[in-house]
Amino acid sequence: MQIFKNKKGVTLIEIVATITITSIALLLIYNILNYNVRQNAINRERTVNVNIANGIYNYLDSIDYTQLHDLLGENKSFLLNVENCKTDYSHLF
Repeated sequence: MQIFKNKKGVTLIEIVATITITSIALLLIYNILNYNVRQNAINRERTVNVNIANGIYNYLDSIDYTQLHDLLGENKSFLLNVENCKTDYSHLF
């Protein structure tokens, strides 16, 4: 083979071009991975919030509304959170 008999090696331009192309490819891969990590965190937070909202909805759906007055008391307001809903979501935090 004629290619392997050539002992000249590679030129500086070929090395610089190879490094440039490799750097661009690695930069693109890094940006894609970084975007995926950020989207993963956003999706995880959304999933946790949807699960909490579903738990609160299920809790409200299970309340006997004839006893709602006793639950609210004088304040006529009620703070719903993880602690006072029936479903335990504490493992998500």
